[in-house]
Amino acid sequence: MKKLMMILSLMFTFNVNALADFISEMEALMALYHSTNGDNWTHNTNWGDFYPNYCYWYGITCDNDSHVVKLELSNNNLTGTIPSDIGNLTELWHLDLGVNNLTGEIPNSIGNLKKLKFLYLWGNKLTGSIPNSIGNLTKLLSLGISFNKLSGSIPSEIGNLTSLSSIILHKNNLTGTIPSEIGGLTGLRRLILNNNHLTGTIPSSITNLTNIIDDELDLYKNCSLKTNDQFVVEFINSIEGTNGYKHILETNGNCMNLSPIYYLLLD
Repeated sequence: MKKLMMILSLMFTFNVNALADFISEMEALMALYHSTNGDNWTHNTNWGDFYPNYCYWYGITCDNDSHVVKLELSNNNLTGTIPSDIGNLTELWHLDLGVNNLTGEIPNSIGNLKKLKFLYLWGNKLTGSIPNSIGNLTKLLSLGISFNKLSGSIPSEIGNLTSLSSIILHKNNLTGTIPSEIGGLTGLRRLILNNNHLTGTIPSSITNLTNIIDDELDLYKNCSLKTNDQFVVEFINSIEGTNGYKHILETNGNCMNLSPIYYLLLD
């Protein structure tokens, strides 16, 4: 009854389209609450209280039109999975669910959040691959999904994210090669891919990332990353020091043909 009264009252202040958006966002938030055991969150102040609205719930920031623009629930004892409904928060530009106990896959619907600038899911137990739909997030500035159990390859669609300044994917189970499309992200300042199971040749396009020279490039502790391109070697050495490329080789192991038990031990 309380929820019904809230909706009826809103009908007098919102037009039909705005009301539909409001209800859609509210349902998405409640789906997140229920799928991540919200009753046991460390902080859940006002969650589920429909009056005055969800803009007063813990961790939520709204704009002047009552759209959710920031959702910050890091280190808050979220357990369970990220629901596909998260993709209904289409005005969101900051999403931080880091340092929780989230499991399951990153939903493909994450690609619906086309206004997203900051995406932080690090420090969880997420599995599966990075969805190709991440390539839709063309306004993204920072991507942090480290310290999870993600597998599969880095999607080439990441090359669509030309606004990115930071890619942090270390401490996962990522395989395959580094996509050459990363070399098109010329504004990148941090590329951190260490402690994965990446293989193959380091793409020569990586030398386009001239902003990284003053910041961070981490490719060590992978399976068998290598290069015969002297320009790539010199580029890596210019960032990590004289023996930077040698360090990558010395910390890489040939794990392409090892059993699944090996990967479990790495975790």
